[in-house]
Amino acid sequence: MPASSRTLQVQGSGHIELPPDLLVLSLTLTNQHKEYDKSLFVGRQLREILQETLAPAGISPDDLKIHHFSVLPRRVKVSRYEDKERYEDRYECEQELELRLPLDMVQLQRILSLCSLSLVKPSIRIRFDLKEPASAEDAAFAAAVHDAKRKAHAVADAAGVTLGDIIDIRIGDEDGYFPPPMAICGDAASGSSAPPSPEELTVDATVNIIWAIS
Repeated sequence: MPASSRTLQVQGSGHIELPPDLLVLSLTLTNQHKEYDKSLFVGRQLREILQETLAPAGISPDDLKIHHFSVLPRRVKVSRYEDKERYEDRYECEQELELRLPLDMVQLQRILSLCSLSLVKPSIRIRFDLKEPASAEDAAFAAAVHDAKRKAHAVADAAGVTLGDIIDIRIGDEDGYFPPPMAICGDAASGSSAPPSPEELTVDATVNIIWAIS
């Protein structure tokens, strides 16, 4: 092989663990009614009640963003008599409201307690996330490049060759930061307001670097 075409390819890995600093709550309200417009009306009332419920925790109506909203026909079993089931056609209004706040476990406890006492009893899901995921990704890729350089120098020294210019750099297709899934906290109607404990979030990165060697 000509000396000019000699290369060394090394893979570097970066792994970052960070405590979450963002709280994302999903609050879902659901109601059913025989009439379409009344299903919408009740849905709006439930949302207003929830807004009033969270006001003592310093949550304004503008803080609650509508993440998902739907009104769909449903066939619902309403009774059973003498082995015969009776069904009704209803409209189900479902609205998922999202609340994003700086991570504060005391604030979270208060919000969950207020929801458990609310008349509307929303279903609750929680995610602990990062405010600046791009910064975490940058740190993971920097660590991956550092790891690749360390390995390359170690291999080159052991093989008795000299590293030249970098010819190519490629990153892994599935690397970077992926938000954790929502954790099911349960239904506020259960009366349980104990929040889950946040765990550290991980960011992984991989780089493949090719050096010319001589």
